[in-house]
Amino acid sequence: MIRNLLTSRTHDRGIGRAILVSIVTLAAVVWLTVSAQGSEDASDHLAGTTVEALGSIGPDAAPDHALSYLRLTLAPGESIPAHHHPGAVVLVVESGLFETTFTEGEAVVMRSAGMVEEGVSAGETALLEPDDSLAYENASHTMTNAGDGPLVLRVAALLAVGEPGFIFHDH
Repeated sequence: MIRNLLTSRTHDRGIGRAILVSIVTLAAVVWLTVSAQGSEDASDHLAGTTVEALGSIGPDAAPDHALSYLRLTLAPGESIPAHHHPGAVVLVVESGLFETTFTEGEAVVMRSAGMVEEGVSAGETALLEPDDSLAYENASHTMTNAGDGPLVLRVAALLAVGEPGFIFHDH
């Protein structure tokens, strides 16, 4: 009987966790496609950008936060204007050429060739190639596809639940 009770509670927690993950995954897509502050229309700022949710979880280690894993694709020549994400972000260039200029804060670039780490500060631009990564928290920057083909980024973001994914700087 105790075994059945424990199994039942574990099963109920598993169902609850699955529902939470589904909600958080849906929130991740909304997070990037329509949710923004400081802008009347986020879709204007994300024109030419496709967002795919790859996975998400509400981690026990960070209550009231969602850890989302996404794929962003920017068409050739497209840019996302100055913005910040209210939380920690790590992205990896899957394909294409990624240019980002930091307007506030700082970031760390990890070059895949030689595993070299570089700092990027406000006022500086970084150009990332496939397998290079970028990590930052609460920093403002722009995003540009600097190549001739699609730019594909894989993004992991840890944000407070209910916060917008992009906060645009319309100035």
